[in-house]
Amino acid sequence: MTLLAMTAKAMAEDKPLPVGHNNPKSVVAPPPHQPIPHQPVPPVAPQTPPHQPTAQVTPQPPPHTPAPKVVDVQVPPSPSVLKLKTDIAALTVTLNKYIKAGNQVDLDLTVVITGIDAVVIINTDLTNIDQDSALLRDLLGVAKQVPALKDQASLLLSELERAKPAVKDAQKVSSEASVSLIPIRNRLNTIDKVFRTLVKTAERLETALGLYSAALLKIQQCADALPQGEIQKSIQHAIDNRANEIDPYVVKANDDLIQIINDINAIERSIQNDMKQTIEPLHNLEKEVDAVSRKLHALVKPLRELEALFKKEFSAEFPYPSPTLEDPFRFKHHKFAIGFHLILKGEKAVEREIEKILSDELYRAAKIFGLEKLIREIERDGMKEFDAIKGRLSMDFPVDVPGLKTISMSFDAFKKDLLNIQMPNINAQSVEDLLDKIQGEISKLNAMLPDCHKK
Repeated sequence: MTLLAMTAKAMAEDKPLPVGHNNPKSVVAPPPHQPIPHQPVPPVAPQTPPHQPTAQVTPQPPPHTPAPKVVDVQVPPSPSVLKLKTDIAALTVTLNKYIKAGNQVDLDLTVVITGIDAVVIINTDLTNIDQDSALLRDLLGVAKQVPALKDQASLLLSELERAKPAVKDAQKVSSEASVSLIPIRNRLNTIDKVFRTLVKTAERLETALGLYSAALLKIQQCADALPQGEIQKSIQHAIDNRANEIDPYVVKANDDLIQIINDINAIERSIQNDMKQTIEPLHNLEKEVDAVSRKLHALVKPLRELEALFKKEFSAEFPYPSPTLEDPFRFKHHKFAIGFHLILKGEKAVEREIEKILSDELYRAAKIFGLEKLIREIERDGMKEFDAIKGRLSMDFPVDVPGLKTISMSFDAFKKDLLNIQMPNINAQSVEDLLDKIQGEISKLNAMLPDCHKK
């Protein structure tokens, strides 16, 4: 038990402490008013708790000292290169807008040009109707002689006569309109061709700008990686010179393209607001006139064949006896022909014609052979050809075209809208110049890379 423990226990039990253990009661008190001589107190030895193992201290490594921070010195961006990149980005946006606008205006101008073509086609069809109608009037006169065609031929003749004045007037109006619209068509076609060509140039330039930007990035990264000094400055100076040289071309092409897009928008507004309302009636009229022209023209050839058939003769032959001393049983064949116009009149008319053209002896021989057989043979051959022609004769259709009555107003409205289209002089030379310049610049930038890496 330690001294501290023993003292605590004795004080608790009110027992005297053993002498020599710093018991205050065991010390004789000095007489009053006598100073107590100074007694040195021996140091108390540190006590170790029994059975407690001494803790093992593991040596700790010195605290980690962070490595000195390396300051990344950023190379300031080149103002020339930054401006060029900004201008290229703006041009790329403009190119995308132009390609979309250029394709749309190409489509719309094509629609307008086909409207002008419709006027030309209408004029051509009306001219054909006029000419074919004159020819058909004579040919239909022949068709009227055929009982099976008489009613249709007569009705079509009446239709042609009734439509003749309107066709004549419309043909004259369309002819004058065609002459006045051809120069406008040529102008629109020229502008449209410029737009189509420029779309292809813009697509090529867009690709070239991508390649140029990649080449510029490579050479700029190489320059940025060089240690600062005269060599780095020299390379950067060369890059800036190239950027300063190409940037004005980029800016010029962008400005010109923006103006061209504005011109396209003006054309688009004219077409969208006005032209579609006047073009559609023209195409409808074109379809109607073209349908009549085709049907009339399709009649010309078969009616001409019918006319030729009327002049054609169909023959038959029969044997008759022609004995001689050497050959008393000899037979010969006699051939005769009957015109188709007689065949159409019937069997009796054909028989009377046979009797007229044959001698009495031959007529008796024909009757012996079989006159009805001969007549049927002639009729069969003639009607076979007629049926082939008749199958191609479709005459039951109207000739009148209602739109011809207002054709003059339709043409005038269309021409007025055409003249309202703004047709500026499109100059895309700056875009083509930039494309040529860019292609050369790519080669120059790539040629700088090996020298930059050697530094």
